[in-house]
Amino acid sequence: YCIFRLFSSFLCTNTQYFKGLKTFPLSQNCDQAIDQVSELINGLQMLFSRKELTRWLGMSIFEIWLSVVCFLVFSIFLAMKLEGDITWSWWSVFIPLFAFDGCAGYFAAIVCIRMVLENEKRKAALRTLWNGSNLALLFVYKVLLCQRLELENLMTYSVIHTPVFIFLLMLTIRGCHIGS
Repeated sequence: YCIFRLFSSFLCTNTQYFKGLKTFPLSQNCDQAIDQVSELINGLQMLFSRKELTRWLGMSIFEIWLSVVCFLVFSIFLAMKLEGDITWSWWSVFIPLFAFDGCAGYFAAIVCIRMVLENEKRKAALRTLWNGSNLALLFVYKVLLCQRLELENLMTYSVIHTPVFIFLLMLTIRGCHIGS
């Protein structure tokens, strides 16, 4: 609420602001500006709808939720490791991300089997290929990064990040394909 008030007071002190909104003179009541900003904020929508997000990523809502939870736990472990609160190895810090890989692979296998039993073999093969390649690329990236952080190998970070770049390229191509 405070940020909204600060933003609305900024709008009232300036003669022009967003392109789609009306212009108010400095002496006019700010209530009209607040109403205009409220309409603008209510008109904004999410960047992606749930359906678009699941189609683009090739993941179900459960898998997206699971990845968010695992990444949150990983972020907590990472902060504790960097602050020196824990003396775990980097492999231990990355356990939540590896756990997500295992759960996502298991879930993908279950979905694939179910789709084959429902005679959607082509769709099952494409989904399995997509999920398998994504999981493999991200797993290789995590393993290489852990090895580098533990000083088990001395690869450059550009080589270590190559699987992520390939994954992003695949996402970009999939996004272009789904949009058409």
